[in-house]
Amino acid sequence: MGKGVLKAVQNVNTLIAPRLIGMPVDDQYAIDQLMVGLDGTPNKRWLGGNAITAVSIAVARAGAKFSGVPLYHYLGGPEATALPIVCPNLISGSKTAGNHLDFEDFLVVPFGFDTFADSIRAVVETFHILYKNLCKKFGLVAQITALAPPLFRNEDAFDYLSEAIDQAGYTGRIGFGIDVASGLIYNPKTNLYELERGACTREELISYYSELCKKYPIKFIEDGLHENDFDGFACMRKVLPTLIVGDDLFATDARRLQKGYDLQAGNAILIKVNQVGTISQTLETTDLAKKLDYALVASTRSGETEDPFQADIGVAIGAQYMKTGCPFRGEMVTKWNRIMEIEEQLGDKAYFRGRLDK
Repeated sequence: MGKGVLKAVQNVNTLIAPRLIGMPVDDQYAIDQLMVGLDGTPNKRWLGGNAITAVSIAVARAGAKFSGVPLYHYLGGPEATALPIVCPNLISGSKTAGNHLDFEDFLVVPFGFDTFADSIRAVVETFHILYKNLCKKFGLVAQITALAPPLFRNEDAFDYLSEAIDQAGYTGRIGFGIDVASGLIYNPKTNLYELERGACTREELISYYSELCKKYPIKFIEDGLHENDFDGFACMRKVLPTLIVGDDLFATDARRLQKGYDLQAGNAILIKVNQVGTISQTLETTDLAKKLDYALVASTRSGETEDPFQADIGVAIGAQYMKTGCPFRGEMVTKWNRIMEIEEQLGDKAYFRGRLDK
């Protein structure tokens, strides 16, 4: 059905591997550049993103082993000691969930805890209370990358989350994040956003975000407008009191990020290695983001493998936040476990970005 990886494996074994044998494994940039040149297409269409990304990650792991340092220090240097606030998606909406919520992800942001491990415990406790409350109201609730209850209003999702946070005893210590995934609600023919409450203009949608920010402790809004609306992202940055994150807007691409900065579009960038294809290109983009004073939001992908690499890259780049799914999928939980392991390894040097005394 076109979803297998045998073609990617074949490309690695027959096209990529023969060109890499003999190269220094710790020369990440040269190896990544060789693969990009070998592919020769602007979007890595010939060799395939799966093949190139997988090899780039494997080389980074091998380089770290060869150098005798943890992967997060190999990629980020010995100063990489800050742990991101991990933000699980607890309620899913939009077309991906089959309910009537407008936004794709309703995430929780545990910002008021002494350690990363404490924040994870609080999130898991909140999740179980939320699940119990939703099942009591609706019966069996679907579990995809998050819970998918049959809700109609975005406010209902925030209210259920707020209730669970309060019952868990963490009011004032856990906020919210939104991944609007506005491409799912944007109609390019009419240039309108089709919400459950009715179609609206860009300005009306931004005004709605402002209302939500006044009512709920929203820490960031991702992809609040369609992927090429740089002017709209600039407007959001001016009027909304929260981080404005570009995912589809920037696509982990340094050139698009520079354009965003020039137009003052947003103030944070989502980082996904698979979007740009290689470790080197990812680090190039994160270095530019730091130079431009854009916040970094690392992200996992639904349906990815149980390799916890994204946890190491999140620490290596010094991400402020990291998006994951609910605590019932192995490929998500393994990232949490890895960051807790890193926290233990760093000991007193570890600094959790959600600390109360920051």
